[in-house]
Amino acid sequence: MSESWADAFFQGPWLRVQRGAFTDEQTAEYTEQVMALAGLSAGDHVLDCPCGEGRVSRELVRRGLSVVGVDLTEALLQTARERTAEAGLSVAYRQGDMRFLEDLGLEASFDAVLNCWGSFGYFSDIENRSVIQSWASVLRPGGRLFIDVPGTETIFARYFPRAWFEVDGVVVLEDRAYDWRTCRMDTTWTFVHEGQKVSRSSSIRIHTGREMVAMLQAAGFERVDIYGNFDGSDYKIDARRQLVVGTLPG
Repeated sequence: MSESWADAFFQGPWLRVQRGAFTDEQTAEYTEQVMALAGLSAGDHVLDCPCGEGRVSRELVRRGLSVVGVDLTEALLQTARERTAEAGLSVAYRQGDMRFLEDLGLEASFDAVLNCWGSFGYFSDIENRSVIQSWASVLRPGGRLFIDVPGTETIFARYFPRAWFEVDGVVVLEDRAYDWRTCRMDTTWTFVHEGQKVSRSSSIRIHTGREMVAMLQAAGFERVDIYGNFDGSDYKIDARRQLVVGTLPG
């Protein structure tokens, strides 16, 4: 297993930013939208991968779904377990790498796998394809894969090489560079909080809609739809996001 920038990114000041980025109301609305687009309902068995601190996992359980959450970062999982217990809910959280779900002994029993908040494209092209194959391996016949991730068509319609924002007292500076040879967005993140400055780097493979369709089809998905927003609008050059829904043969 090759090392990734993501192995050490989700810690330190990023945790404060992540924890303050979305309100409970925003997460609840997002979860409702994901369920509608992915065709989920109460009673379904769902894998949230990666699950982070379990925001979506908890909302799914509140709506009557059975959820397993997988993430590589133990600090995020610890918070997920604590907040889930405080809410009186039950989610089976597991630490693991989304490239190798077979190591967790998960069976092909899930009605859906959800990949939310842009958590795809972390690895090499070969490994990114293995992630999709790993997700497909735990889905039952007719199961669905949902991916919410920026796409080439969405990013370059409103691209800025630099940006900054503030979350919960942390000033975040982004310095982005796109490499057309690798189709990766390489970003230096600078976090400034209480006079301290910390830098992290990320490198995300940006895929076109056509590339996403090809990868899912190669992993055995019979039908692949891509939407530009949660209202079901077409995915096109000025779409707000890339929402991919793949369905395995029944």
